[in-house]
Amino acid sequence: MGQLQKNSRNRRSVMRINTIAKVHQSKTAAPLGTVCLLYTHPLVLEDYQKLLSASGFRIEARQLDTSLAFDLEKLDLPVVQVFIVDTLAITEAIQLLVAEIRAGFPKSRQIVVGAKLSAESAFPLFRIGVTGLLTHDQAHRYISRAVSRVAEGGCWAPRNLLASYLGAIANKQLVKTVPNITHRERTVLELLKLNRSNREIAYDLKISESTAKFYVSKLLAKFKVQSRTDLIMLFSNLP
Repeated sequence: MGQLQKNSRNRRSVMRINTIAKVHQSKTAAPLGTVCLLYTHPLVLEDYQKLLSASGFRIEARQLDTSLAFDLEKLDLPVVQVFIVDTLAITEAIQLLVAEIRAGFPKSRQIVVGAKLSAESAFPLFRIGVTGLLTHDQAHRYISRAVSRVAEGGCWAPRNLLASYLGAIANKQLVKTVPNITHRERTVLELLKLNRSNREIAYDLKISESTAKFYVSKLLAKFKVQSRTDLIMLFSNLP
């Protein structure tokens, strides 16, 4: 009975994600400089307003209740470039919320801010496409820079967690088996999925930019696609 209930909840979640996606995909493009903050503690709103307004960002805020599930339709989220989800703990409910945001607003990017970050909480977020990840302390210092970086298609996350994630990929612990590519190419592929440039890939892997470009070219040739975007879309469903 427990498994049947779990399967039923999963089906309802998938149906809700698909419904939200259909509703929001027809909306207009996101206005520049606007950020949507989803927060659980009322005191954080003032802090974010001060930090982001000083850098020219405008905030649309939505307070999340403390229940285990969040209803995006009731939240009535705006179309923005970047969503910030601020929470005490990065739970499965938060991960599902972010997945629903990504489905409903496919052109947006997401930043998750939590009290503590660990591989257990970060890896699922990386897998669903989150490109911004900070602790509360880091957010107080870097949130404006992180929003700018993520809005431009970059990634802002603790390097130790990103390195651990890439290391796990290289050890075949996270990705499905893809034939004919090396461990290094798998790692480059994951960085491409995080929208890293050749220069950023080179920095992360401690290789030259020309070597990074070489690996990207090899991946394009092996999978017979014309661009980095095509390659990312091809593998967007890999964990």
